[in-house]
Order: sequence, then C-alpha cells, then structure tokens
Amino acid sequence: MVTKVTKVTQLIKIIMKTINKKLLGLVSLVTCLVPALAFATEPPVSDLRGLIGVILDYLNLALELLIAVAVVMFVFYIIKYFMKPGDATERKEAGQYVMYSVIGFFVIISFWGIVNLVKGSFNFGTTTTSRTEFTNIIPTR
Repeated sequence: MVTKVTKVTQLIKIIMKTINKKLLGLVSLVTCLVPALAFATEPPVSDLRGLIGVILDYLNLALELLIAVAVVMFVFYIIKYFMKPGDATERKEAGQYVMYSVIGFFVIISFWGIVNLVKGSFNFGTTTTSRTEFTNIIPTR
C-alpha cells in the first residue's frame, strides 16, 4: 500500500513539473505580446480589410518570434555538436536538430513571404511602416 502511495505521489510531482513548465511558457509568451497590445492605440477595426490587416500583423509578429526560436535552437545545437566530439549519438542527435532548424528556417521564411505577399497584393497593410524600411538614409540637397 505504501508503494502505491509513493508512486502516485511521484506521478503527481511529474505532472506538476510538466504543468509548471507549460505555464511558464505561456506566461513568457503573454509577457512578450503585452507590449504589442499596450501600444494598440488605433480605433477598433471597422471593416473586414482592417481586421485581416491586424491578423496579418500579428501573424508577422508570431513568425518573427518563431525565427528567433529557430536561431536559438540552431546555435545551441551547433555548439552542442562541436562540444561532444567523442559521443557519436549526441553528435548525431545534434546534427539532426541542426537539420530540423534549417528546414524550419526555410518553412518559416517561406510562410512569412506568403503572408507579406498576400498583405501587399490585396492592400491589407496597416498604416504603420515596416521596420525594414529605411527612409532618408542618404541626405538630399
């Protein structure tokens, strides 16, 4: 009877650790998105075109976060690959993750391009300018 109680207690601890990790991830995601919501000073969306533009803007933000995660994953597993020269299984696993992150880069950037293509083609853009646009870099006389 005592062993069953200990096994249940251990199972509950494992479940709580898993829940805590997922809750930490959710809190981190919300913390990252709160500034975007706090600066949302534009009036509520009044038409379907504006709503689709806002959705595409948030999709762009999510894709930027995914690219950041892919870069961190890529760098981490490259370091892990070179730090474990003697362990063949660790190197093979790290090499697979590097390959997965490169594939992830391709998929994310392709999807990002499709989103921006749809946004530009159907004029779903919002009034804000892109962060990659550089205006007035070269002064004119």
